[in-house]
Amino acid sequence: MGNEKLRYYKKFIERIGMDMEKIRDIMSSIQNQEERLRDCYSEEFKLTKKSDFIEMVLLGAVFIIEFMKEYSNNDEGPNRFEPRTILDIREDLTLLENQLPFFIIQKIHDEYNRAGQYPTAIPFFDLVTCHSKNYTFLKKKVETNRRAMKSRHFTDLLRNFMVNGARKLNGASKPIMLRYSAVRLRAAGVEFEVTEDKCLLNITFAKGVLKIPHLKVDYHFIRAVRNIMALEQCLYQNEAYICSYIKFMDHLINSPEDVGLLVGKGIITHWLGNDAAVSDMINKL
Repeated sequence: MGNEKLRYYKKFIERIGMDMEKIRDIMSSIQNQEERLRDCYSEEFKLTKKSDFIEMVLLGAVFIIEFMKEYSNNDEGPNRFEPRTILDIREDLTLLENQLPFFIIQKIHDEYNRAGQYPTAIPFFDLVTCHSKNYTFLKKKVETNRRAMKSRHFTDLLRNFMVNGARKLNGASKPIMLRYSAVRLRAAGVEFEVTEDKCLLNITFAKGVLKIPHLKVDYHFIRAVRNIMALEQCLYQNEAYICSYIKFMDHLINSPEDVGLLVGKGIITHWLGNDAAVSDMINKL
């Protein structure tokens, strides 16, 4: 992937005829934010020397900008990559350990547009929002909003889209707690219904009916959620909404039969081959 980053970088500077002075300006922008950037990473990462660190940030930011720009112009993804490679890149973008802070990507993106004098360029958060629509587990209506624009990085952005629209519990409400799986609940008389709510978290139980928003499960969902859960454990211990949602689903699903019941009710749609694979993956999150 290092060679692809260099190709994207070359394309990046050639498109607007960027000379060495402009390149130095962008690198100076990164250098001015070096301390803030290093604070975003582990102690081990801080051992990287200055020149290597600045180059790594620049190439990483340019790659993300160019990849998302190409994706925004082609629903199938950049033509330079095989479909399997595009899927791998999309997964890499969700990995918590791979995150590059948005504040520096946005700065490079904006300076690039100023240098190229592109008055109609796509705003940075509109660009990353557009790319987010390729993740099938997100509801179709993904829009740039105030919460999204506060995202620290791409994993944080996906989480913000997932929790957007969640209903707040009032003082008398309590989170739904489960002791039995879907099949056992159905045997006890509980009815299941799918809702078209835009937020996965808006699960309700009233008058014997458990209403759950539709969930699309594929390998992207599993990998992205695993990283979002890790993020919540680091930064959102008191607002670990996705962790709570997965815990709820883990209690609801103990076997392929539980998945089959939820699939039959339209609550789950998946592309994992069989219901056993869904049960196994949910239970391992």
